[in-house]
Amino acid sequence: MIHLATLLREPSALPQPHARPAACAKWVNSPRESLFWLLWRTLAAKRQDFGRPDSFIGKVSESKWVSFTVVTKTPKFAEVLFQLTGREFGRGGLITFKGSGWFLTIHPYFDPVFPGHGGKKEFVWWGYGLNPDSEGDYVKKRMSDCTGEELLEEALRHLRLDDAAHQEVKSESTCVPCMMPYITSQFMPRKAGDRPAVRPSGAENLAFVGQYAEAEKDVVFTVEYSVRTAKMAIKSLLESAGPDAPRIEVEPMYEGYRNLWELMRAGWISLRPSWWPII
Repeated sequence: MIHLATLLREPSALPQPHARPAACAKWVNSPRESLFWLLWRTLAAKRQDFGRPDSFIGKVSESKWVSFTVVTKTPKFAEVLFQLTGREFGRGGLITFKGSGWFLTIHPYFDPVFPGHGGKKEFVWWGYGLNPDSEGDYVKKRMSDCTGEELLEEALRHLRLDDAAHQEVKSESTCVPCMMPYITSQFMPRKAGDRPAVRPSGAENLAFVGQYAEAEKDVVFTVEYSVRTAKMAIKSLLESAGPDAPRIEVEPMYEGYRNLWELMRAGWISLRPSWWPII
């Protein structure tokens, strides 16, 4: 099975806290040099039904984000978020500053995030900007030109902490930026055949899995999509192995667009006044 994911960032796109994401411009401007895409491009050159990777990597300016990961060693940040959202740190989901120049979003993680993490001593949160080439509202630079310290400054300013809390959180945080040149490449305009079938016609011992394999009616950018393609591949390969091979089933897709109640609820949420609670 060939994994056609995560070709979303490059290892060299992981600078240190004081480096700039734009320092990885050679990767952003030369996606064809990426070793992560080499296997798929090599296979696709041999058979048309192995997909067309260039449909997804041809316009990096339209598929890149800048993201950043922060470790904060003071509970003050969690206290501020609780005051703003009413949610325990890591329990609330994404927080988007929809008026920000970078279209900035942050996401606090519930601990433990990694082995040895926890005990309310370290608070890990992540953020990203959909407009990395735009100027910040407080840090007057392109997001892709900012250091981790400057990204942290912009995020904290949007939270409007008082001066004492701002200084405490900033001094007790480490922020590492990351250029992600292909992060939304799965959503680039495409046509039939750009993504290969999980089990191409005539393939005996080969299957494609991951974000760029075709899973009808499913939605990319989720772990579930990759898991579904893996299940589809295993099911197909086992069925070809003979009647004595084990069998697995792939759960049917939930087709919410056929659920009238869900459609009405989605319409109401999108049109409701801001002061009306979501039901």
